[in-house]
Amino acid sequence: MIREQLLSGIGIAIFIGLILLQFVNYALENLKWRLILPELNQLTFLKTQKAVYAGNAIAILTPDRLGTFIGRFSYLKEYSKSRITLSTFVGNYAQLVTTLLFSLIGMVLAWNMNFTFQFPENLGINILIICMIVICCIAIFIFYNQQTAIDLLKRSKRKYAKEMTERFKFMDHLTTSKHHFILSTAILRYTTFVSQFYLALILFGADVSLIWTIAFCGILYLFSTIIPSPFMGNLGTREAVGVYLVSPLGLEEPVILASLFIWLINVVLPSLLGGLILLKK
Repeated sequence: MIREQLLSGIGIAIFIGLILLQFVNYALENLKWRLILPELNQLTFLKTQKAVYAGNAIAILTPDRLGTFIGRFSYLKEYSKSRITLSTFVGNYAQLVTTLLFSLIGMVLAWNMNFTFQFPENLGINILIICMIVICCIAIFIFYNQQTAIDLLKRSKRKYAKEMTERFKFMDHLTTSKHHFILSTAILRYTTFVSQFYLALILFGADVSLIWTIAFCGILYLFSTIIPSPFMGNLGTREAVGVYLVSPLGLEEPVILASLFIWLINVVLPSLLGGLILLKK
């Protein structure tokens, strides 16, 4: 049945849509990075897009995709390694804040609409919602007050503080409105993930709604983010968490297939493209 679904006209259209959304996903990541590090605007969008893909080529080889910045400054050798590293970190943090926010939204939806997800014993959804409200408030406060930490560094007379201040100087332009734009781009990128997962679930025969998928992805990405993975591109972690969450619903097979398919499109394919870009460089 799944094979017939994949080879049908709708299946082929969904497959093409998933591939196109992958390019949208990384174009948004590129836009977010350019908003954070304005000197990148001296380069064409295509050039920095190649650097983003180059980052994926290295990231897949490192635990939890921590090596993204290595691929980026390996491609853009003429730019400061520290600035590329720090700006990548700021962009990743914006994506983390978005993940936390949508995790809270997912839990509220699951609680309000009585979606049946499996949770660890003694860890009810009510407790999780309260914890997530506190965590989200702290995460948002830190995101919008990064400049405060830099100002404190500037006041210090220690040598290392002066060096760190110079490295963080590129963040002086990050006003509140710029933070809004960066976070909005991260949110658009997250909605791209959710759209892909929803389409992949439909492709593999799951009869689920978009609201259910938003709730499921919110909880899934939260646990996938906080649980470290030793495998390439976090392979295995999301699949295991997804199966655990939907075990009462009997959706294990479509969740595993959809998750692996998204992994191939969003991790393996961009990493192969990035590897070709680095080899050509």
